[in-house]
This record gives sequence, structure tokens and C-alpha cells, in this order.
Amino acid sequence: MPAVIPKHIIRYGAHPEKIFFEADRLYDGVLLNANTVAYSTRGIAEFLVQHHNKPFCIDPLTHSFGHSPVHIAKSDKDDTIVVRSAFVSLAEHYGEPVSSTIGKRGLTPKDFQKSEIVRGFCERVIDFQKGIIAQQMSEDGADKYIELKDHMPWVVMAPYFYMNSSTFSFWLDLNRKFIDLSLSLETKLPVFGYILISKDAFFDDSLRNQLTDNYLRTEAPGFMLWIESFSEHDATRSELEKYRDFVSKMSVAGKKLISLYGGYFSIILQKFGLYGVTHGPGYGEERDVTPVGGGLPKPKFYFPSLHDRLQYREVLFAIRKRAQLTTTSEYYRDVCDCACCKKVIDDDISNFRKYGESKSGIRRDGISFEYQTTRAKNLNTTHYLLNKDMEFKFVADKSISALKDDLDESLEKYQGMFDLERLGHLKNWSDALS
Repeated sequence: MPAVIPKHIIRYGAHPEKIFFEADRLYDGVLLNANTVAYSTRGIAEFLVQHHNKPFCIDPLTHSFGHSPVHIAKSDKDDTIVVRSAFVSLAEHYGEPVSSTIGKRGLTPKDFQKSEIVRGFCERVIDFQKGIIAQQMSEDGADKYIELKDHMPWVVMAPYFYMNSSTFSFWLDLNRKFIDLSLSLETKLPVFGYILISKDAFFDDSLRNQLTDNYLRTEAPGFMLWIESFSEHDATRSELEKYRDFVSKMSVAGKKLISLYGGYFSIILQKFGLYGVTHGPGYGEERDVTPVGGGLPKPKFYFPSLHDRLQYREVLFAIRKRAQLTTTSEYYRDVCDCACCKKVIDDDISNFRKYGESKSGIRRDGISFEYQTTRAKNLNTTHYLLNKDMEFKFVADKSISALKDDLDESLEKYQGMFDLERLGHLKNWSDALS
């Protein structure tokens, strides 16, 4: 295992987001999507050279070839369904059985009945993660200027496919086989298993116990966890407790578990053994499994004490009408005093409107709409990243009891500013930490 394994990881979704990675102090590592790496290898390599002090890894996205092809395709001008170029490039790297099925159907366990197919697939998925960046850096001559460790990911991930309640029994054993075989093939870098599971399957006690018992028998030092469509804000106390207990069980067994789409509750679960948390720049605390590599959500204002992204207008109403904040000192006390807010607000609270700056447009069907300006998007994202960094540091310095007290105090304090439907998750989180 490498000396440094990142705990706060940001997913690099698209090249326009690279400006948000310039402040290296706000995160520990970078997670890249394999389709982006395959399609834009040179651009990704150049980005990693610029941030060679940050460990990186690549999500192989093998699950994308197990769904209907429509989820990795687009419609041509004549309505022909065409697989996106990035996934075509990725399929070329992965070979069979992806090569012969891409664009026709999703893969099934029957495609992996032959041992040589399973072995070859695992080899190519691992080789892609290990070698594609190093090869590009070598071609560009960048390897002359940075150390060998900066060419390589800090971890490689075994191939994986999506499990829900109806497909769990089909994929569980094969996903386990991918992990075991990948461990035997790769001896220099850590090999993590990857758990991609639907919310209903994960919170089914019987299925979760099967998953846990099966995966803990592997020699994998850790796992990536993606519970599909799991919102920490909408979760029940029971769901949060089951998530907490799963984290604890993995930790007790010595497994490093990293949440791939996690929010503040996941950050708190580091106190129960969750090793790391991943999110995007300004979004990505929950995600559906399809479409794969979909568009980016609209930016929202992150309200620090609620640990939630809210519509700008909702926050504006709360500040002006309900809390009646009229001075900058009140704003810094009750909303946020991060460096971004201090620069935006300055000495005039009306400058808060910069977070909601928008323009009007007309759709092709003639309907008008509003969209946020690039400046507003950048401000909201910077504000979000600063607060995420503060959350990691705050949790690290506090006891579980102190974290519970902080949630309880926020619930009490902000009932005059927001309705209970906006605050209920704070109580669920606090109760689930008991």
C-alpha cells in the first residue's frame, strides 16, 4: 500500500472543470472517468502533470457496458442511435466481450462463462488503468520531469457490474471473481473491489449480508462504494444506521472503504471507519447509475450549516424575508464566512445576488428560460469546495458527541429561516450517530 491514500477525493468530470482543481490544498486526490481518459488521453495527462503532487485513480466504468446501449449513445441527425465516441474508444481498450457487443446489447454473466474471457478482460481493464497515462506522458516527454510514482494511479479497481434486487444473484459471484482474479494479476499496486449496488438492494438486510460476507472473504485491501440514488438528505434514520453499520463492519475487518458519491454524513462516518469520500466540484453527492456520463447538474448555493445545496431563490428568500439579514456581519454569522463569500459580499450584503446571476434564453420550441452565468457557476462551485474542505477539517477535529451537538444546534437555530422539510435530515443524521 502506498504511504498516502487520499481521503478527500474530487471526481474530474470534464475539462472545463479543471479550473476548480487549481487550489490543491482543498482536496487530497483526483478520480477520473475511464471514458474521458480514453477519449482525451493527452488532455488528462497534461492535467495530471500540472497536478502531479496529487494521487489519482481511474474509475474503469465497466458497468457502462452492462446496461442498454441507449445509456452510452446519442441520436444522430437522422435519429440513428450512435454509441458515443468516448465509449467506443474505451471498448477498444477493453476488448472482448465488450468489442463484439457494444451498441448491440448490454453484457450479461453469460458473456464471461469462459475463464480465458474473464482473465483477458481483467488484464485489459487493469492495464488500461495502469498504463494509459504513463504511456501518454512518455510520448509527450513529460516523464522526464516527474517521478515514476506520478505516472501511476494510487489504486486500480477490479471490473464490476451493477447489482439491483433482481440482478443481484446473477452478478454477485462474478463480481467477486473479478476481484480475486485482479488481485492475482496485479501485485505492485493496491487492487480495490468496486461495489455498485441499487439503493433497494443495499438496504435489503439479506442481500447486504450476502454482499458483506462474500466480499470480506476477498484479499482486497479496500472497496469503492456506490449506492445508486442514495441521498443522505432524504434517507431514513434506519437507512443511515444500516449504512453506518456497514461502514463499521468493513473497517473492523481492516478494509478501506471509500464512498464514491458522498455528502456530509459520509464525511462524519470517517469517525466510524469510512476511509474516504468522493464528490464532484459542486455536485455529485448522489448519482443514478444511468445515463452514464450524463450532463452536469445546475449549480446551487451550498448552505454550510444545512450541508445541503439549495436553489438560489430559496436561500435569497430565507435571508431577506425570513431571517431579515441586512448586514454583512449577520450574513457571515448566520450563513457563511468562507473566503469566497467574503470576496463576493465584501461590505454590501446585496452582493449576494452575484451567486444567482442569470441570463435569459429562448429554446428551439420558442419557450423562454433562465440560466446562470459562467461567473455565478464558478462562484457557487468555489464556495462549495471551500466549505467541503472545512467540513473535512471540522469532522477530523471533533468527537462524535460534538458533531451530534453541532447538528442539533443547527436544527434549532435555522427553524426560523427554513421549513422543517429542509432541516429534517439534520435530526436523522444526529440520531443515526447514536
